[in-house]
Amino acid sequence: METFLTKSDKTKIQLIYTLLERKKWWKLDELAKQFQVSKKSIKLYLQEFEKVFKNFKGEITLFYDNNQSILLKKTENFPIYNVYLHYYKKSYNFRLINHMFIYPQHRLEDFARCQFTSISTVYRYGKLLIPFFQRFKIKFQPYALKLIAPESAIRSFYYYFYWQSYVNNCWPFEIEKSSISKQLDCFEEIYKITFNPTQRKIFEFWLAIIRWRHISGFPAEVDKEWEEVITMDQYFSLLEKWNQSCKQLSLSDYRELPYEELLYLYQIIYSYGIIDGNPKYENEHAMIHEMNNSVSFQSVCYFAAGVKLLFDYELDLNDPELIFNFVAFHERARQFYGNTDIFFNRLFSKDIHRSNNEIYQTILELRSYLEEKASKETKQIFENWEQLVLNYYFILDYYDLLVPETKEIKILLLSDVHHSYRLWLKHKIIQFFGKAYNMYFFDYEKDIEQVDLVISNYYINCGGKPFLLMRTIPTERNWRTLEKMLFKCVNEV
Repeated sequence: METFLTKSDKTKIQLIYTLLERKKWWKLDELAKQFQVSKKSIKLYLQEFEKVFKNFKGEITLFYDNNQSILLKKTENFPIYNVYLHYYKKSYNFRLINHMFIYPQHRLEDFARCQFTSISTVYRYGKLLIPFFQRFKIKFQPYALKLIAPESAIRSFYYYFYWQSYVNNCWPFEIEKSSISKQLDCFEEIYKITFNPTQRKIFEFWLAIIRWRHISGFPAEVDKEWEEVITMDQYFSLLEKWNQSCKQLSLSDYRELPYEELLYLYQIIYSYGIIDGNPKYENEHAMIHEMNNSVSFQSVCYFAAGVKLLFDYELDLNDPELIFNFVAFHERARQFYGNTDIFFNRLFSKDIHRSNNEIYQTILELRSYLEEKASKETKQIFENWEQLVLNYYFILDYYDLLVPETKEIKILLLSDVHHSYRLWLKHKIIQFFGKAYNMYFFDYEKDIEQVDLVISNYYINCGGKPFLLMRTIPTERNWRTLEKMLFKCVNEV
């Protein structure tokens, strides 16, 4: 956070977070005391918030009560990071990174001139980017505004940087979006596929980055191993055909991509889900990785061996769809090191640890196995743990390998309605939650002390046992409360 935000902007973000977390009215005095600033400063922050929130069309609203009490509300699905990004994007370092992409030949004095400020001022902020880029194994030279790393890492960084900071239909690039869109239309026609909106946006961003880096004099770098994989793919000729066809589109800012850029673009198309959902291309790609025993395919094999050893489960390595998808995320980890959450650096390994320490320790066992068994070629991929851990977690959980022996939840159903009502209620609970929880239902044959949860449509003293007073025709709130209580029954120690 300190990389991009001034002390004042950091306080503003913390203030917004506090107002949302504590869903209550706050007094100005309370906030001033908590943030160790004056009431006047809090008022100025709130006035600024009102202006900023207008950009979000009622999705987040600040309420005043006699200018002394404050309440902040947002709609349920509004992503609050959109507000945080407003402050990130107006920072010197955000603008500096954007300037570096647009003008890669510029030096620090050029950026200072564009910002109408001194070199010493921008350097003071710019040097904070040195440890920031180290997270991604990229070396940053502030005065030269130079990034030193493999070109694939630099391009990947810019992709995540722009992808996470420009939402909805915002277009951050100098190349006209209409030009990119025409190329994508041409691609769909030649490959005879249709992109979904997410695939289209990913491809638009990547193609804009590839074209801009190319015309800026920073060519793609593709190693020999990948070139062998790509040139064996019979459908690579379609990409070459597409490149030739783009010359016929009469794009004013278009420059034909050389062979090396097509190789690189192929990697991106297959690694970032752009071609997903098209078995003809997926199966060919998976087969060639297997035939070449590529580094990414070797990584998948090590992972499968670890799953077999630790969980006694056999992943189907004869399934081309599995190979295609597993190769893709290992390949992304190979191209770019570190946590892809550029701005907030949220560590998914910590999230998993907080959520369930037992599962986290199991995944660490897998990590130890992979690090111990890894070949020299695959070691670099497995070292990029912060990217891999989330994919491994999803896969293991998908195959139910992380689920401990399911705890039984004994539920006592009581009602002053006919027995058929309790049968109906049991059916509805199973219908809503039966796939997630192992539930056993009892009528009157069990004492309250022998069950985990009591549900009734009339009040009863359960002596501290979890109790849900549910309406005869349950409300949405009843079902939400039940979901929380079932989760608590299973997860409480």
